Amino acid sequence: MTRVDLRRVDVPRAAGAGDLSRAAGRVRLDSIDLLRGLVMVLMALDHTRDFFAAGGPNPRDIADPALFLTRWVTHFCAPTFIFLAGVSAFLYGERGRSVRRSFLIRTGAAVTAGFVVLRATNLYGDPAAWSMQGSVLGTVLSFIDCEKYPPSLLYLMMTLGPALILLALFERAHGALADVITTFGRVPFFFYVVHVAFIHALAVGFAWITVGDIGWTFGSSLSQKPGSYGLGLPGVYLVWLGVVAALYPPCRAFAALKQRRREWWWSYL
Repeated sequence: MTRVDLRRVDVPRAAGAGDLSRAAGRVRLDSIDLLRGLVMVLMALDHTRDFFAAGGPNPRDIADPALFLTRWVTHFCAPTFIFLAGVSAFLYGERGRSVRRSFLIRTGAAVTAGFVVLRATNLYGDPAAWSMQGSVLGTVLSFIDCEKYPPSLLYLMMTLGPALILLALFERAHGALADVITTFGRVPFFFYVVHVAFIHALAVGFAWITVGDIGWTFGSSLSQKPGSYGLGLPGVYLVWLGVVAALYPPCRAFAALKQRRREWWWSYL
């Protein structure tokens, strides 16, 4: 995924040294893999909350900022993941020119500013208007509470604007943490399939231990959680971090396998 043929790309020396991985005559843009990996890790948080959080609280209730923001931050997952497919094609057309980082920052800033202005008017872009609350935090949460299903214009602007800025900034990201998250971004399909099954299996075991009933963990009955089931947000975050840590070794091994293989269909895994 996101591969560029070196024979058709003019890569500046300074830009290529920090953000490109070379393997067998091909180049991979680490910034795209890093951003994709970040939203995939956040996706795992959303699914962990779905399976392990108690069933009563409403994650869109701005009166519970911690729960609201836990769900809100995962809004970036779907639009960013899909949008990166188009961004990859655009960057391929740019052919490695350094014109790229500036363009991403300017475009991302314009989209983000457009969201703030349009949302402030309460005239267009989302079916639900924001309103002043009893606190500054409550007002901010109301302002960013945009409709995800179906995604409104303001929802897309709110998520994709910052995503473009992060993509530009990630071109200069280095270090162990960046490497770990980038690894997840190189195996998106593998991560998606494995993490859902893994979280589900953990939830089944947790339900069996805590409430002695696992039937509701399958199918559409997931929303019908027993009243005595579930963890608080600290517990949800601990499970999420454990899931991400446990999935890193198999994702790293699978990424290495993909790098060794040359069949075209490996790019889709």
